[in-house]
Amino acid sequence: EEAEEALDDDVVKVNNIVNSFRLQSTSFDKKGYLSYLKGYMKAVKAHLQETGASAEEITKFEKGAQTYFDAKAAHIAKLRAITRYLHGPTAGEDDDLVIVVDGFDVLAQIPAETLIQRYFDVAAAADQRLADQRGLTVEEVHSKGLRQTVLWGTDKGCFPSSGNGDEKQRDPRCWLVPFSTLPRYVWGPETGTGGLPFSDSRFVNSGTVIGPLGDLRTLIDATLALIEDTFDPEYKYHNSDQYYVSTLYARQEYQR
Repeated sequence: EEAEEALDDDVVKVNNIVNSFRLQSTSFDKKGYLSYLKGYMKAVKAHLQETGASAEEITKFEKGAQTYFDAKAAHIAKLRAITRYLHGPTAGEDDDLVIVVDGFDVLAQIPAETLIQRYFDVAAAADQRLADQRGLTVEEVHSKGLRQTVLWGTDKGCFPSSGNGDEKQRDPRCWLVPFSTLPRYVWGPETGTGGLPFSDSRFVNSGTVIGPLGDLRTLIDATLALIEDTFDPEYKYHNSDQYYVSTLYARQEYQR
C-alpha cells in the first residue's frame, strides 16, 4: 500500500464548495434579517429595471414579495410558513403529533394530555366510520391506504363560497363534506332550520389543524401544489388558504 501523503502542519482542511465560492456564514436576529432582506429586494428591483422589466412587472414582483410569508396580507402565506417548519431541521419525526392554531381566535381550555387523548379517540372513531361505510374492518381499510389522521377545525358556514344561492349549493366544498357526529339537536330545537347559529359545524376551518407531522406535511405540500396549479389573481378569494384546503378536502371526499 502507498503511504499516505504527508501534510504540512499549517495545512487547513476546508469544504471545497464553501472555499471555492467564498461562502460566508451568517447569523441574523429578526431585525438584522429583515434589514438584509430589504437590501436584497432592492437589488432585485434594480436588476429588473436594468433588464427592461415593465413597471407593471416590477409592481407585481413587489406586491408578491410583500405577501409571500405575510399572513396578514395573504392568508395563503400561512401555508408557506407552516411547510417551512414542517420541512425544517427542527421539525421532528414524521410520527410526532403537531398542532397548528390561529393566533387570533383560539383559546386553549383543556390540558395538553386531554387534547392528545381526544385526538386519538376522534381519529379512531373516524377510522371505524370509514370501515363501517365499506363493510370492512378497520385493519382492512388501513391496508387500502384509508385512514383519518389529520383533523381540521370546523365552521358552521361554508366560506369562502363561489357565489350565492344555487351556485353556492353546487360548490363541492359546501355539499360534499360529511355531516358532523354531534347530537341531532345540539343547537336546540331550531338545529338545521337554515339559520347560521343553528347550522351543523361541518365545514373546514383552516385556522386549526392537528395530525402527525409527516401526514400534515404531505397535505400542506399538496395544498400548495393546488395553489400553484389553479391560482387565479382575479378570483375574489385567491389568497384564502381556507378556500384551497377545503377544495382539497372536497376532492378527497369525492374520491372516497
